[in-house]
Amino acid sequence: MDATIWSGAYAVHRQYGDKSLGIARMRVAALLAEGDRAGHDIWYEIYRTLTILAPRKKSGTTLH
Repeated sequence: MDATIWSGAYAVHRQYGDKSLGIARMRVAALLAEGDRAGHDIWYEIYRTLTILAPRKKSGTTLH
């Protein structure tokens, strides 16, 4: 993955924290609606990278 995408994802995550996935998802949708394909592709890659950085949500059941 491109270092620019990683640095962009890190900057978004640092600025928005737990809300970063939602922010990126909204940005992807907005750019797609505007017809900005290049911007959409960049933000989609940032969103995918944020899924790696985001903390995993724990499921309701725990197996021991």
